[in-house]
Amino acid sequence: MGIPTATDDALGTDQWSLGAAFILFDARDKILQWGGLVTYQHKVGGSGRVDDVNFLALQPFGFVQLGQGYYFRAAPIWAFNLETGDYHVPAGVGIGKVVKLENVVLNFFIEPQFTILDDGPGQPEVQIYSALNMQFY
Repeated sequence: MGIPTATDDALGTDQWSLGAAFILFDARDKILQWGGLVTYQHKVGGSGRVDDVNFLALQPFGFVQLGQGYYFRAAPIWAFNLETGDYHVPAGVGIGKVVKLENVVLNFFIEPQFTILDDGPGQPEVQIYSALNMQFY
């Protein structure tokens, strides 16, 4: 679900959107895990000041466990604006680390990505995908 929260047209749409998601994750192997995520959003309401929301994102991913909490990863997000025809397809490989501390599991990673296909204004040529995920129990 998309909610119109942008304070300026350059920062996002002024439209409500709904969509669907599908995920496939194969974790049967202790060393190699792989899969993909597909999400789709489409406009259901809002003004027409900017292009309508009609967006598809594909995220293929793979993880190779190295031991002691370290892993190699690849999880680019391929973005397709079906309304305008713009798209961005990056590729990259990164490294991550999972650490358990008392009642929290920390997972942090960094993954440089390089654009292999793109069309449309404002598409990055290089980006750094990184995060810190925390799971509390």
